[in-house]
Amino acid sequence: MLVAALYNLGKTEEIKAFIGDKINNEDMFGMVLWFYASMELENGNTEKAKELFEGGRNNGARGKWIFPVLGNKEAAEKLTKALELLGSLD
Repeated sequence: MLVAALYNLGKTEEIKAFIGDKINNEDMFGMVLWFYASMELENGNTEKAKELFEGGRNNGARGKWIFPVLGNKEAAEKLTKALELLGSLD
């Protein structure tokens, strides 16, 4: 939930500092991987974004969970729009 709160605030560097190398853990929460995918896409790293997006899907992330996890309409729309460039959110 801390990562979602930081994402809502646009604090991507704080997310990276908090998660660090743990982003590569097999059991990383899928939505966190999707936050990272969005951040990588913003940085122009499309291939890494696709990898993280697929990892998120494999770990249970789905589009229907974006708003409930974020609880913020603007942040949810931003994340959804970015992720739709990478593939299906279902």
